[in-house]
Amino acid sequence: MLHSMWMVVAGFCFALMGVLIKHVSDKLAVPDVLFYRSLINLVIVIFLMRQQRIAFSTQVPLLHVRRAMMGNLALVFMFYAIAHLSIATATTLNYTNPIFLALLSIFLFKEKPTWLVYVAVLIGFVGIVTILRPSFLPDQYLGGLAGLTSGLLTAVAYYSVGVLVRRGESELRVVFYFSLTGVALGLVWLLSTQFAYVDLATVPYIVGFGVLGSLGQLCMTRAYGLGKALTTSALSYTTVIFSALLSWLLLNDTPALSTVLGIVLIIVGGVMSMVFNSDTRRTF
Repeated sequence: MLHSMWMVVAGFCFALMGVLIKHVSDKLAVPDVLFYRSLINLVIVIFLMRQQRIAFSTQVPLLHVRRAMMGNLALVFMFYAIAHLSIATATTLNYTNPIFLALLSIFLFKEKPTWLVYVAVLIGFVGIVTILRPSFLPDQYLGGLAGLTSGLLTAVAYYSVGVLVRRGESELRVVFYFSLTGVALGLVWLLSTQFAYVDLATVPYIVGFGVLGSLGQLCMTRAYGLGKALTTSALSYTTVIFSALLSWLLLNDTPALSTVLGIVLIIVGGVMSMVFNSDTRRTF
């Protein structure tokens, strides 16, 4: 249990990262956030790979491309959701990924789960409807759709990570190609539009959300390496709780009662999906 507490640290890092991104969302567009976060993460991962003498070459490049594309698209939609919704709501919608993973295991991977998985999926989607219907304004529906899309793409990315790890790929190498792809996508996107102007006051926020994203990934990887996968997966939902608390304390964002109820239902459905569905390992 003590080892899995690294996931709590990761949850706090991810939640604080979301707060910093939200704070500069009026100055930085989604491709700016993707580029800077990926670049900082790439530098840190390269340093760690050199320290641990992990090779950059891979025998399964196409698998890395698939995982990296799905993961970075998930980030794009999550960053958009954070910019247009409350942090707690955007984070919760992203954390529907265990529910989507359960659905993918049923319809795409042709697994035959127990009836409890169906109950978990139903609870999760009741939570989604509870969040979306009563509390969303018309101009927030696109953000809600982006949040749900990030959850779906994250589920696909997690599945791809599992395939890579089973093929013997280092987790740091997986993150390396993920970050490298994020830098490339962000750069191409920004060259086709333009980089946002960054003043000195914005730089600490950029460094902050980049470093916090990397720390979150490293702590999460350590949690899965040392702790029990199921306990660690359940503790990953501390990100949602920290997001709600930090949003309330730092941004004075008090969620509606229906939103709180929806968050609780999604957490319950997500944890149940991980408990009763075989694919519970997170290495994103």
